[in-house]
Amino acid sequence: GVVIGETAEVGDDCTIYHGVTLGGTSLSEGTKRHPTIGRNCIIGAGAKVLGAFTVGDNCRIGSNAVVIKPLPPDSTAVGNPARIVKRKDKKVDAEEQRQEKAIHDPKLHVRMAAYGFVANEEDPYAEKLKAMEQRLENQEKLIEELKEKVKN
Repeated sequence: GVVIGETAEVGDDCTIYHGVTLGGTSLSEGTKRHPTIGRNCIIGAGAKVLGAFTVGDNCRIGSNAVVIKPLPPDSTAVGNPARIVKRKDKKVDAEEQRQEKAIHDPKLHVRMAAYGFVANEEDPYAEKLKAMEQRLENQEKLIEELKEKVKN
């Protein structure tokens, strides 16, 4: 189910995947409590957009992101709390993210995906597990070689 709050506004040509919440952070009736989503936006599965602010036109919000502040037009945001990782086809550098008080790991390559994965790409955790398995295998071989040397 998708939850769209009472005062939320959604622009034309938006794609909102399942489990999205356009929610409020206030209980005051008669005031704008929910977000305004611009035109041509994609909001990934499970994302939460919480508050009375605007998400600009052509924005992308990754799955399970929690957006709690405005997004400028043509930007991509991911994470919890959501941070901008791309703006107008330009990757946002670490300094810009620090200025927005976002946490950034330059080794982390973030891609927006509506369902939490990008087609034809390996899961980064699976890649790390494979690398650890390879390292363990190499260490076991080294231990066996050392055992043989100690015997001789």
